[in-house]
Amino acid sequence: YRNLADVPDQKFRMTNVVIYAFYGVNSGGTLSAPSTPAASLSAVAAKAKNNNAKIFLGINDGSGDGKTNFKNMAATAQGRNSFIKDVMNAVRINNLDGVDMDWEFPTTSDGTDVTFTLLMKELSDSLHRDAKYYLSCAITAGKYAGGIRDAIRTELFSYVDFFNVMAYDDFNTTIPYRHHSDYVLAQTCLTYWLSKGMPKAKCVLGI
Repeated sequence: YRNLADVPDQKFRMTNVVIYAFYGVNSGGTLSAPSTPAASLSAVAAKAKNNNAKIFLGINDGSGDGKTNFKNMAATAQGRNSFIKDVMNAVRINNLDGVDMDWEFPTTSDGTDVTFTLLMKELSDSLHRDAKYYLSCAITAGKYAGGIRDAIRTELFSYVDFFNVMAYDDFNTTIPYRHHSDYVLAQTCLTYWLSKGMPKAKCVLGI
């Protein structure tokens, strides 16, 4: 795969990646487009490229049936294969640069940590063929121990080009005026993921 930092004139830009969000998974296990007009993606992609930014397809598990569809799709090799073919088709047709996966959240409590890892590996294999496309991933902040945090296995570090660490919304009703995305939380999250072996170049702090 390629490193965004190696792309000329990219490393010093305020925004070098735009994620078009969100696509989802339908009951058939393939991509479901957002309610925005199809022309919107083309317009955003064109504007991103005109400003030397990369454009990614953002895919989220949503809520309700969306979460079930996402989980069911990832549960079988056939489901993952069909989904990835659909994703790759969308990336090529729309002339995009990559994919951002936002599954909130796989967990060790129901085995989705295994299927999530398989999905990301197989998606990585397709996107990174001929070093053509990127793969990013939104992950839990890492502050709280448990099945959700443990679902992010260290082998993912080699599959994904960069991780968007969701270090925000740490809300507390008992502490008045508490910042939901403070500096201490940022330190805690970065310390955890880097200590797990995540390469610094792949760690993006989301605030």
